[in-house]
Amino acid sequence: MDKKQAPLDNDKISVWLRDADYVIIDTENGIRVRTDSGITLVVNVDSERNLIKCYCAFSFILEAGIADKLELVNTLNKSVVFARFSMPKPETLVSDYFFFTKTPVGKKMFLSSLRFFESVTIRAIDMCDKNDLIT
Repeated sequence: MDKKQAPLDNDKISVWLRDADYVIIDTENGIRVRTDSGITLVVNVDSERNLIKCYCAFSFILEAGIADKLELVNTLNKSVVFARFSMPKPETLVSDYFFFTKTPVGKKMFLSSLRFFESVTIRAIDMCDKNDLIT
């Protein structure tokens, strides 16, 4: 029997996150959740492009120079394949990850991938930020 999966949307992802004991902060522009590790993740379903975007942002210390920040971003991107790092503003480091949803994404796969994204991001920053540029 061929079961068709209902399309994913932010409401369904919110239920999955609540079921997994994530603390939902708000749902204004995507789903903003606080993780057990203390970081804030944002999850947003883009059904037109068949994607789920997950990202988190970190602040650079005020004293950090632009060259040092860019060097950290480049080091993170060379060291990590699973997540992508960028600096959209001079004071912000962003890590993001995309799920392609053209094929069905189940609750278990989504939650384990989200946890993996979180742990990869935290570990990469811990390993690569030798000059303590991230607050």
